[in-house]
Amino acid sequence: MKKLFHMQRSTLLFFILVAFEPILVGQTPKSVRTPLIQLELGYLRSWHVEPYITRKDWIQVPQTWQDPRNFPGSSQYAFTFRDTSWKYSFNHHHPMFTSRVRLTSNPDARWQFFLMQCAMWNSWHQLSFMFGGEASYRYHPKMRAALQIGALSGYHLLHTLERGSLMSIDGPDGGVFAGANLTLDYELNRNWRMRLAGNHAIIGLGLYYAWSPKADPAPRSESR
Repeated sequence: MKKLFHMQRSTLLFFILVAFEPILVGQTPKSVRTPLIQLELGYLRSWHVEPYITRKDWIQVPQTWQDPRNFPGSSQYAFTFRDTSWKYSFNHHHPMFTSRVRLTSNPDARWQFFLMQCAMWNSWHQLSFMFGGEASYRYHPKMRAALQIGALSGYHLLHTLERGSLMSIDGPDGGVFAGANLTLDYELNRNWRMRLAGNHAIIGLGLYYAWSPKADPAPRSESR
């Protein structure tokens, strides 16, 4: 239920942002003619610093119940537990959908700032949402570097092993947390771009298709 709540909240936030985008950003004659919204569909192949993580826990061994009255003290339970460790493999394939709202009025400026939201299949094989901001700098006609910072949700399946089954947990090892990525884009043409992305734990190479509404024609003065 909690994961569904985060998904619904992120989706609702996206539609609110799109609906109130003219109010949030402001409509000047320049922004009326130039689209502020950009949609992007892509795929990222990732490589992690570690191929998997190792989890450890004490696991109750089935059919090992013994009467606690046979032991000293006042224990109410008498099971045998086994010190167990297991490997949890990462997902390396990340399809994603991203929407951006440009905050700057000049689309050709070297520096650009965006509000962004992204839905993706994360490293824990779960649907995850990111909401945050992006600052990018175009240092070459075909290349742009960017810093993305935001909150990520959907990381509720970092598991602990309990009585032989995988159980979802919240807290420091799961749930919602802050994150950042560095990206480097190379534009193949007007819509297609290759992207190198990474942070302290992961690096990835992807291909993306970006689309924006066509620019409106400049307003014309009507003859009277």
